[in-house]
Amino acid sequence: RVTSTIGHIFGLKFETDKDGKGDEGDEPQKKKRRMQPKDYFGAPVVKEVEATSDKLRVVEHLRAAAAGCEELCLWLDCDREGENIAHEVMAVTRGVFPDVERQIRRARFSSLALAELRAAAKNL
Repeated sequence: RVTSTIGHIFGLKFETDKDGKGDEGDEPQKKKRRMQPKDYFGAPVVKEVEATSDKLRVVEHLRAAAAGCEELCLWLDCDREGENIAHEVMAVTRGVFPDVERQIRRARFSSLALAELRAAAKNL
């Protein structure tokens, strides 16, 4: 099976901004505590599914596409962003492909030139 993502699956948010409502149990009339700029350097973050990925059910789609497959082959750009998205896909499909070394392959290429794509496929 072949499928694709639409960019990043997850995004990071500061834990205090997670729901925009402040701590649970806050009384409605209390204002959310505002963080000072220096506080953001050590503030905890949470990983959440991006709004577009959630709306388009990307996580469910990837899990369904992976079901019944023996291997996952990742063909994403070989830059930091592509590596990050590759790890997001791996995280979403970890239940289907628990043995990363044996079940997941990574194509490495820098352009869409036919010769380079053939070399990447040959080196999987």
